[in-house]
Amino acid sequence: MGRKLLQGLIDQLPEDAERLWIEHFAANERAGAFYEREGYGVERIEPSPDGDPARSVVWRVRRLKPA
Repeated sequence: MGRKLLQGLIDQLPEDAERLWIEHFAANERAGAFYEREGYGVERIEPSPDGDPARSVVWRVRRLKPA
């Protein structure tokens, strides 16, 4: 189901879109594993304002078109 949702999102993007960024909390390991399988690499991790590493925001990116 998740793969279909992502593809539906990608299908709605402008044709010239080169990348798609997503985010999830660091504690959501299932989301991280799913996005990794789907080709989204970690771009950066933003620390949580309260210092809780589980609430850090993981930004992932996937290239949609060749460089």
